Amino acid sequence: MCPRVWVSNSVVKYKSLVLAVCVLAALPAAVMQSRAAAMTYLDNGQIRLGLDLDMGGAVTYLAESGGGSNMINSWDHGRQVQLSFYSGPVPFHPPGTRLDPSWRALGWNPIQAGDAFGHGSRVTYFKNNGRTIHLRCVPLIWPLNNVPAECVFECAYQLAGKTVEVDNRLVNARSDHTQYAGRDQELPAVYSNGAWYKLVSYTGDQPFTGGAPTTLVDLNDGKGWPWLTFYGTEHWAALLDKNDHGLGVFEPDACHFGGGFAGKPKGVGGPKNDQTGYIAPNLDEILDDNITYSFHYVLIVGSLDDIRRYASKHARPVSAPRWIFKKDRQHWIYQNTTDAGWPIKRELRVTLGPPDAALLSPETLWAAQKAPTFQMEAALDSGREVSLMLQSSRHAWLGPVQIPIIPDGRYRRYQTNLSALTGYSGAMSRVKLILPQGESVARFRAIGFMK
Repeated sequence: MCPRVWVSNSVVKYKSLVLAVCVLAALPAAVMQSRAAAMTYLDNGQIRLGLDLDMGGAVTYLAESGGGSNMINSWDHGRQVQLSFYSGPVPFHPPGTRLDPSWRALGWNPIQAGDAFGHGSRVTYFKNNGRTIHLRCVPLIWPLNNVPAECVFECAYQLAGKTVEVDNRLVNARSDHTQYAGRDQELPAVYSNGAWYKLVSYTGDQPFTGGAPTTLVDLNDGKGWPWLTFYGTEHWAALLDKNDHGLGVFEPDACHFGGGFAGKPKGVGGPKNDQTGYIAPNLDEILDDNITYSFHYVLIVGSLDDIRRYASKHARPVSAPRWIFKKDRQHWIYQNTTDAGWPIKRELRVTLGPPDAALLSPETLWAAQKAPTFQMEAALDSGREVSLMLQSSRHAWLGPVQIPIIPDGRYRRYQTNLSALTGYSGAMSRVKLILPQGESVARFRAIGFMK
């Protein structure tokens, strides 16, 4: 079952890593690590974390110190706690490779642990100093038979109390230079053992105010598979046992999550049993052929209150969102168009084209009354207007609001008062900008709201 999921990052070094993988594969078995030696651990007296170096350094063990039960499922190489990324083409089936047809719809899908045929991704750098584990791996393409991806994953794991703080980086060096559309990424994919079956998050419009969390999957409700998607406005979700104790994941930029439970019965099962709970914070991202993409997540072991308290303390609530495109896309994606590619240098350069070409913001949450004015810093050299649409937290689209532009190619600051827009009240979640038709480029330095 596939997941829906500090070190140099140069392409030259990436290619040397691929060569190193080939050299290591040719070594006799006598010089390779034993299976037992493939595990490496951190233990701070409160929790114990275990990574499997035969599976790309994916997390295969997480428990309270002193004999607590392992919460992480490893039924196949698509479980664990691990990185998992998605892009085109769909299907991804290079000449000479073997594709598992049941996974053809996933497209390009490198994952940290290995592939659907049971091969493990190779760790090419590893250091455990007792406080932090740093590693690098060359992931395998999940639907293909033992095919290394043209990228590397880099991870740094550190314990703090009953949390695991993880910094991650994807470094792409793909030979296919096509800019594929954005897709939901698993940041990360988290799979629990069967005892941790209860999926809980806060899905309301008043985050961090003490409102009741939502139980999305429970013991005898028949829910959990197919996976659910939900709007976790406090940036966390948890898999809990019958005592409301378990494992939470916090991703400070994510409001969109996938999760659920697969297999029967709920409430029982160990690391090698089919039953599993699942969580993945998701962000819709464009993964260019040469991108360096970084993100941070935290695993929290404890009660529901512990998990939620951590998220409340570490979240970054936004009253009036503003995205400044200095060095990345700020999680924005495009519909029916592309941009100038990676790296991003102080602006987005988006190609004009068909009438439905658009920019789409990440899902977030803001109160309309605290953000009455929309603003964009943009330069366009064709067209008469940009159409603004806004999505409520209940997924209803408002607008369009027509923003007149001056098509002289010069940067200008455009502002629009939204007080007259019917329905612009309460909680809002997303921005969409529909571009004018043309054969040139629209440039954006910043998009957002003012109080």
